[in-house]
Amino acid sequence: MRGTMEFDFRLSDREAKRARPNKNSLRNGLAGLICTFLVAGIYTKSTAVPAAALDPRIISFNAQPVGSSGELHEVRLINTGRVPLQIQRLALTGQDAASFKLPDDSCAGLTLSPGGNCRVRISSRPIRVGILEAQLEFADDAADAPQLVNLQGQGIGRGDLDVRPVDVEFGDGWVGEQSSARTIKLKNIGSSQVRVRSINWFGGQTSGFHKDTDCDAVALEPNVECSFNVTFTPEQAGQGSARLLINDSTGDKDHVVDLAGTGVLRVAVGKWDPPQLEFGREEEGAKGAVQNATLTNAGTATLNLAEGTIQGSHLGDFTLLADDCSRKSLAPEGTCGVRVLFNPRDAAVHDALLTFPANTSIAKVSLSMVGTVVAAKKPGVTLIPTQLDFERQERGKKSAPKIVEIVSTGSELLRLNALRIIGPDNQSFAIAQDSCNGKSLPTKMRCQVRIVFAPKAPLFALKRTPKKESATLMIYDNATGGQQSVALGGESYSREPARSSLTASPMQVDFAQQQLGRQSEPRIVVVTNQGEAPVELSQSRLADISLAGAFLGANSGNFKIIQNGCQAGTLNKGAHCQISLALQPVTVGQLRANLTISDTSGTPPLTVSLSGQGIAQQGWCCLGSNELVSIDAVTCSKRKGKFYLDSAQAHQECRSVVSILRPSSGTSGSSSCATIASLWWKD
Repeated sequence: MRGTMEFDFRLSDREAKRARPNKNSLRNGLAGLICTFLVAGIYTKSTAVPAAALDPRIISFNAQPVGSSGELHEVRLINTGRVPLQIQRLALTGQDAASFKLPDDSCAGLTLSPGGNCRVRISSRPIRVGILEAQLEFADDAADAPQLVNLQGQGIGRGDLDVRPVDVEFGDGWVGEQSSARTIKLKNIGSSQVRVRSINWFGGQTSGFHKDTDCDAVALEPNVECSFNVTFTPEQAGQGSARLLINDSTGDKDHVVDLAGTGVLRVAVGKWDPPQLEFGREEEGAKGAVQNATLTNAGTATLNLAEGTIQGSHLGDFTLLADDCSRKSLAPEGTCGVRVLFNPRDAAVHDALLTFPANTSIAKVSLSMVGTVVAAKKPGVTLIPTQLDFERQERGKKSAPKIVEIVSTGSELLRLNALRIIGPDNQSFAIAQDSCNGKSLPTKMRCQVRIVFAPKAPLFALKRTPKKESATLMIYDNATGGQQSVALGGESYSREPARSSLTASPMQVDFAQQQLGRQSEPRIVVVTNQGEAPVELSQSRLADISLAGAFLGANSGNFKIIQNGCQAGTLNKGAHCQISLALQPVTVGQLRANLTISDTSGTPPLTVSLSGQGIAQQGWCCLGSNELVSIDAVTCSKRKGKFYLDSAQAHQECRSVVSILRPSSGTSGSSSCATIASLWWKD
C-alpha cells in the first residue's frame, strides 16, 4: 500500500536554534520547519496525550469546632488537552482525610471533552483538635495523573449548649390572667464558643405562652450562661401546650422545650344552706309552715342574680315571704337569704323550685322545696293507670287483658259500688275479670280489674277501614266526687280476605247462540294451582262444591258440566285439572251463570263467568193443503183441544197440522211431510 502524508511541524525558537540547517528541510529559518515525506508501505500516526488542570489546587478551611460541619468549597477539574479526558474516581487521602467530606461527587466516571470541566464540593468536619491536612485526589488518564488538591483546616474545641428545664408545667391558670414567670437557662458546657442563633415557637403557635428575648442571638463562651422567662396567659378553658425550638452554632439538632398549662375559668357557684327546704308532713287544711334559706357564693367570680321565681307543678303551694337575693350581685363568699311559706291546697306530695337566673355554669341557682300533705280522715282512691291504650286489634278477635289497679289512699274504708264501661264504642271493650266490684278496701289496700279490647267483626265489606275506638271505665265509689274514670282507647282493623291460590283459564266463557234443546260444542276450563303448597280438594256439593263445578244464577239450568276432572283430592303446586262445559238452552234469550270453584282453604271461591243465548229452532210446518210454511217454532201448544204454533212471527192455530218437516241441510223446503207422533221433537 502506498500513500502520501504531509506533516506540519512547528518548532519553537529554542528548538529551531538547535536544529542543523538542511537545504532540503529548513525553509523558514527560526520561524518553523515544514517537511514533506513520501511514505511507502504502512502509514504512521502521531498520538496526543490528555492534559488536566485543577482550580483551585489549595483550599484552606476556617477553624471549625470538632464534630461540626464547616462551609462548602468548590473544586473544578478542566480538560486542557486536545483529546477527551477520562476520570476514573475521586478520593480523600492523607492523615486527616476523615476530617473532610465530599457531600456530592459529579466527576467520577465522567469523560470530559477538550475544554470541558466538572465540579465537586467539599467541606470540613474536624474529628480532632489541631491542624488538619489531606488531599482530594482525581484519578484520570492525564499524563500527570493523579491530580491533587491540597486541603488545610483546623479543629478547635467544641461548644455544647445545655438547656434546662426542657419541660415547663404551669398548672392551672385563670383564663385571661398571666401566670408567674418560669425561667429557662442556657449554658455553654463545651470548650469553645456557642452562638444562640434563634429561639422560636414551633409552628408559630403559642397557645397563650409568651417569652422574652434575653437570650436571642447571644454568643456564650465556655461556662457562660444566659436565661430567659416564659409566662402562660390562658386564652380559653382547657389544656394548652406549646414548644420552643432553640437553634445554636454547634450544628446539632434544635433544643426542644415543651410548655404546658391548663386554662380555668373563674366561675360563680351558688350554694344553699340548707340544700333543700323540707317542710315535713302537714295535715290537709292545717296552717302552713315557714322556713329560711341562705345563699352563699362559693365560686371565684361575682355571682349576679336576676329576679327569683317559684317554678314547678305545685308552685301555688309555696309563697316567697322575704327575698334578699333577687337582682343582687354577690362577691365570692357573699351571702343573701329568702323566707318561704308552705301552704298546700290538697293531700299529696308537693314540690317546687325557687329559681334565680344567674351567671353560673348552668345559668341559674335553684332551691328545692318539698312538703307532704296528709288527707283528712275520709275515703281516698287512686287509679293506676288512668288511661289504657291498646295495640291495634283485628276485628272479631280479643286482645290480651290490661290491668287497672284501684288503690285505697284515704284514711277510711273505700267502698266500690259498681263498675261500668260507657262511651261511643263501649261494645268494643269488656271487663274480662273483676275483683273490685262491691268490695270495701281498707287504707293502702288495692284490687284489680282486667279490661280487654274486642272490636266486633264488620257486617259489610265497606266497614273494613281502621277505626280509632274509645270508651270509659267508670268506677262508682264513696270517695270524693263519687266516681272515677279510666280512659280506654285502641284502633280496630279488618284483614283483607284471603285470596285463593287457584286460577282458571279462561275466566269468561261465551257459548254464543244455541238452539233450544240442542247441546253446544263443549268448552274447557283449566284450573291451576299457582300457590306454593298443595291444595286439598273436597267432594262436590250443590250449594258450595269444593273444587267442583256449581252453577249459580237465574239461568244456571241452561248450562251443564259434561266432564269434571276437578273432583275431591289434592291438587299439587303447579298442577291443573279440567272441567268440560256445554250450553243446552231451555229458555229463549240471554243466558248467564257462574261456575264457582272452591278449595278447602276458606278463601272465596274462584268464579268463571258463563254466557250464551237460547234461540228458537228453525222448522217447516205442513198445513192441510200440504203447503210448507217456514216458521220459528218456539212451542207447539194444545189449548182446549186445539194445536197452536207460537213463534216470533205469528201465533196461529194449526187446524190441519199433521206433521212437521225438518229440511235437510242445504234445502229450503220439501214436498212431503213426515208424520210424527208428537208436535215436539228432538234432534
